[in-house]
This record gives sequence, C-alpha cells and structure tokens, in this order.
Amino acid sequence: MIRCWFDALTPKQARIAAILYKELEKYSIYLFITTREYPYVREVLDSSGVPYIVIGKYGGDLKSKLRCYAERILQLLDTIGEFSVAIGFPSPEMHRVAFGLGKPIITLTDTPQAYHVSKLTLPLSTYVIVPAVFPEDALRRYIPAAEISKVIKFNGLFEVMWIRRYLKEIVNEGSKLLKELELESEEFAIFRPEESRAAYYRYGSSIEISLNIVRRLVSEGLKVLVFPRYEDQFGVFENYLKDYVKNGKVLLVRGRPLDLVFLYPYARVVITGGLTMATEAALIGTPALTYFPEELGICQFLRQFGLPIVHVYDMAKVCDVVSELLRSRKLTIDQVSEVLEKIEDPTYVIVDKVLELAGR
Repeated sequence: MIRCWFDALTPKQARIAAILYKELEKYSIYLFITTREYPYVREVLDSSGVPYIVIGKYGGDLKSKLRCYAERILQLLDTIGEFSVAIGFPSPEMHRVAFGLGKPIITLTDTPQAYHVSKLTLPLSTYVIVPAVFPEDALRRYIPAAEISKVIKFNGLFEVMWIRRYLKEIVNEGSKLLKELELESEEFAIFRPEESRAAYYRYGSSIEISLNIVRRLVSEGLKVLVFPRYEDQFGVFENYLKDYVKNGKVLLVRGRPLDLVFLYPYARVVITGGLTMATEAALIGTPALTYFPEELGICQFLRQFGLPIVHVYDMAKVCDVVSELLRSRKLTIDQVSEVLEKIEDPTYVIVDKVLELAGR
C-alpha cells in the first residue's frame, strides 16, 4: 500500500486530514497523520476515528517557536517512516523534512496573511492548492514567477469539505449536545478571541474589545459560550467576567472535548477574532462576525451566495455591529444545502494531485 503523510496543526487541518484519510483509502493509499500539542486538534481527530500521532508542541514567543520547530523536525524524522507524498497546510517542519528527503509536497493554504510560514513553505511545494479568492499578489510574493504554474485554484473554500459532507450529522449531534449542556436553541452566542500567538498575528491584543463584545451579547439577553485559545486569555476572561460566570450568563469552556461545529446550527450568532469559525457558521446559515484586522476575500465570497457573515474593521463600532447582526436572518438547513451545492469542494482536486504524485 502506498503511504502518504499529512501534518495537521489546527482543528481545521485535522478535519481535512480525516476526510482525506477516508477518501485515499478508496485508492489503497494510507494517510499517516501527525499533529502537535495544540488546543482541540486531538478532539477533532478522535471524533473522526482516524489514527494519528502527536509529535512536538506549539511555541509561544519567537525563540520558543524556533526551538519547538528544530526539536519537532528531529522527532518527525525519527517517527514518520517511508512516505510517497507530503500533504498539508504550511507546516515548516513537514515541508523541511519532506524537501530534505526529496519527496513531493502538496500545500493547501487560504491564509495569505501568514507571511512567515508561507515564505518557508510555498517555495518548497510541488503543488499549492488555494481558493480562487486567494490574492494573486500574495501568491507572487511567496512563489517565484517561474513556478507560479504550480498553483491550483478552486472556486470554493476548504470548510465546504466537512460542512457539505456532514451537515445532517452536525445538526443531529448538535441537538444532543445542547441537551448535555442544558442549553436552548437560539438562547446563546459563541465567542472566541483572536489567534494572538500565531506568527502572522502582528496586530496586538484586543482583549478589551473581546470583553466588550461578551458584555454586549449578555446585555442583548444571550448566554455566551466563550472559548479562549490560551491559558492567559482564559485567565483574563475568568477575572473580568467572573460575575457573569457566577450567574450563568457566561460559560467559559476549558479542558473538555467539545467540537464547536455541532453547536453552530443552534447558536444565535458566532463571533471570532479569526476566520475559520465565522466561515463554518456562515456555511451552516448562522450569522457570523469576524473582527480579524485584514480583509482576506473569504467574507465577500460567502456574501455573494447570500450567507450571513460580517467583517468589522473599526473596533469602535464592533459592539454596535454585533447588535445589528443579532437581528439578521438565519438561513434554514434546506437553504444552506442548496447554497453548498454551488460552492466547490476541493477534496477531489487534492486527491487528484495525490494520485498523480504517488504514481497512481
């Protein structure tokens, strides 16, 4: 059996790895999945029922990131064994190992703002698969002009891979999870702050904005499920929102395997400092807001299909926009299913390139 390797570094990447694992099995290709210690990744892989190995961890400051990178390369080299093709998002460790071993690399990316990892990985890639909304100038910033033909574009988003496949399952499982959490549909909002430790995030902390958003949601009569990304963020929310936590208006989630995607169909609104959660929620028909500091084209893409997503740049207005969003229309599952059929699923674009490079 041909063996390929996927290095999944985030929950989103874990979902993609799990789907490709099952798709490639149909072609007698075994996908060896690695990950690192990072919030919620293991939970996604466990719930998907695919095998994986945890190698290394995620660094904090620049020196720590570099040390973790160096250590993880050696650990991967000792663990991964033989493989034909490496597949994944911009993982500096995976790309360095695969390139050093002379193996072809398929890179998936939808984050043009991720300057550091893109500079380290895209030039080493055999193919780069991106949504059509990925800015052309960003591609040319990372990839030599003579190699730009290795870019493969698709007219969709990576999130469609699991939303379209598992929409009914998401709705059904979410209903069970609501009962477990003792929540009622539409009575709660989901909030997650920015990815402040990512190498690409150079915009400073917006913790005060985060606190104000949560307070506004509570003032609108909603319970708020807050999912901090890191311990320091958890500590801030715990300290400044303790009265809300005590009276049950805010539920701080830490240390439990909880797959957020199952809650999106039942939330009144989803708000994040990143973009993946907002994209997933909008694809399910739930109003979503991102306050990520840059426009990446994805929000505009979703809005052209009538999906409910808002991107706020002006932090002084974000709370007012939150209130406006709460009055926006939520799409039905039937409406969402119809829209999803119009957006390209990149699964078979990826599988086709894997088969080509694996000689199948």
